[in-house]
Amino acid sequence: ALSGFGQCVGEVLQAVDDALGLQARQASDLRSGSLALAYGLSVAEGSDRQSIEALLLSARCGDERSVEQLWELLENIGAMRYLLIEAATRVARARVILDYVAPALTVGGRADLESVLDYIDPSNRLVT
Repeated sequence: ALSGFGQCVGEVLQAVDDALGLQARQASDLRSGSLALAYGLSVAEGSDRQSIEALLLSARCGDERSVEQLWELLENIGAMRYLLIEAATRVARARVILDYVAPALTVGGRADLESVLDYIDPSNRLVT
């Protein structure tokens, strides 16, 4: 169960990192891949899909204008909302796992794990 908790925390951090990359319009995230890009490629259809593919190719060749346009397109088709929902889902799963294993943990151990989640999502509401 604690392995599942750790996996959820790792996935939350990845989603949050990708959301920050989307906001910052980082070209490096397009080269290494991001959940925002995966989301866009999985949901975009027609001309949006073609635009993503063309802009990605140009962006990976160093065209900064294409980088900005690609991030804008991904944001317009809902990538940020997707990332926040994914992060919130993983936090919720981690909290359920924590509740499940709570009887086997010391009070301090549970508090330490709860503090990890509180640090990631202090308001307990990633999706507003």
